[in-house]
Amino acid sequence: MLLPGDPGRALALAQELLAEPRMFNHNRGLWGYTGLARDGEPLTIQATGMGGPSAAIVLTAHQELERLVCTIHQNQFKPGLDRHWAYLVYAGLWWEPLREDLDAYMDHVNEHVSGTIGMKLYKGHVRVVTRSSPNAVYDASLASFSESGGLFSQAA
Repeated sequence: MLLPGDPGRALALAQELLAEPRMFNHNRGLWGYTGLARDGEPLTIQATGMGGPSAAIVLTAHQELERLVCTIHQNQFKPGLDRHWAYLVYAGLWWEPLREDLDAYMDHVNEHVSGTIGMKLYKGHVRVVTRSSPNAVYDASLASFSESGGLFSQAA
């Protein structure tokens, strides 16, 4: 599923990526298209706006990209930072210098957050099924023992 946001972009992507795109949603200008991608896999392209369900999908994708491109230490630190940022905003402390400091940290970390997340949506649930990023800290070739027959390369 692709969530380009803008309805015009959704149409352009559908025309580019889908063989015989079919519009399944046109409510409130949130155009949605479905069909088969050029490789024969089913693909849905949905303009999102930013309603509650759309935000949940986008946040899930963003969090998954953060996990993929950040170190284990950054990933362990981030949930506490998110909670503290939410508390400051909820408590009306928008002008608190700490909120600006937290924003600066998040902006710096998000400079590396880019990539592609594939998701399956079903009955109000979202599940990440694929992930890739040019900035990923995970390298499958270093994590596999299959080519060495089970031996770990100390040079890695």
